[in-house]
This record gives sequence, structure tokens and C-alpha cells, in this order.
Amino acid sequence: MRLAAIGTVVVALATGACVSGSVRAPAGSLGAGTRRALAATITRSLHDEELAAWYPRAIDREQGGFLSQFDYEWKPTGDQDKMIVTQARHLWTTARAAQFFPRDTGFLPAAAHGFRFLRDAMWDREQGGFFWLVTRDGRPEPETDGRIIKQAYGDAFGIYGLAAYYDVSHDSSALRLAQDAFRWLDAHAHDPVAHGSFNYL
Repeated sequence: MRLAAIGTVVVALATGACVSGSVRAPAGSLGAGTRRALAATITRSLHDEELAAWYPRAIDREQGGFLSQFDYEWKPTGDQDKMIVTQARHLWTTARAAQFFPRDTGFLPAAAHGFRFLRDAMWDREQGGFFWLVTRDGRPEPETDGRIIKQAYGDAFGIYGLAAYYDVSHDSSALRLAQDAFRWLDAHAHDPVAHGSFNYL
């Protein structure tokens, strides 16, 4: 789900700033009333069809974080292992939804719920960094060879979700964790020889 992109489209439609790349749409191609109607339709669809399908359904009230596996009837299925990328995306989505739909009071608590799972279960308190995969109840899930891995890709998503949550909540503990994650990533992912970044850490 690309909430930021949809939000940009809604704003563009509502204000007439319809831009494709660097080319502005011809003046008057859509009347103000049409733009407002399109923006209202997209906004309604985003809230009532896209976000409502996931939240609060995906909130794991028993073990923390968010559920990610559902069958075609939207019933939870499988072991529900939790990957940092998915958990951080849920955190980002609920945080941005709280900003975009301030009258919906369910999104900010959902984001706070997601933040707590990142902080309490996915963050490695001993070594730093986010675990790539944990069990539903937050225990690190080893690879088939027994290794517990972390990935720069996953840590980047963790930072991304935490920054969005801090932006809407002003929770300083979320900002601190995002900063700690950035420092850990900077210290561990940098390749001093090839001058790039390692992904598997």
C-alpha cells in the first residue's frame, strides 16, 4: 500500500496541481468540481476499502505486532511468524493513516501497538539491530543452519516505520530507537573495502 502516493494524488486532484513527472496537466482539463469529487472518491476508497480491510483485523492483540497471513475469507492462517519488513510497513501505514485520517481514532493506537512490538520483540537488546524474523510471540527465528540473521534491508524498514510513528506521535522513545537503529546500521553494514553496504549482517 502506498499511502503517501495516494495522499499526493488526492491533494493534487483537490488543488488542481495534477502533475505527471515534470509535466503539468493542461489547465482546465478537469474542473474543480470533478477534481474534488475524484479526491473524495479516492479518500473514501482508501479509508473504507483498503485500510478498513486490514485494520483493526491485522492487529495481534494476543502476542503483539500485526498478523500478516490470511486466507481468502480474511481468517488468520499459518504460524504467523513476523518479519521486520512487514511489521515496519504496518507501523508506517497506521502512523500515516493517523495523520491522513485524524478523525479515525483507531490508527494512532494501532501504530503505538506496532511500535511496542518493534521495540520489545524485534529489536535485539543485547547486540542491537532488528531481527529479520521472529515467531508470533516474538522469539528470534533461526535459519535452517541455526543462524539468527539481520538484514540492512530490514533495519532500513524499521527506521522508516519508527520515523513515521514519531512524526505523528512525538514519542521520544520511538525517535531514540530510530536513531539507535541508524547508528547500528551505519556501524555494521558499511563495507570499508568496496565502499558499499552489506545486506546480511
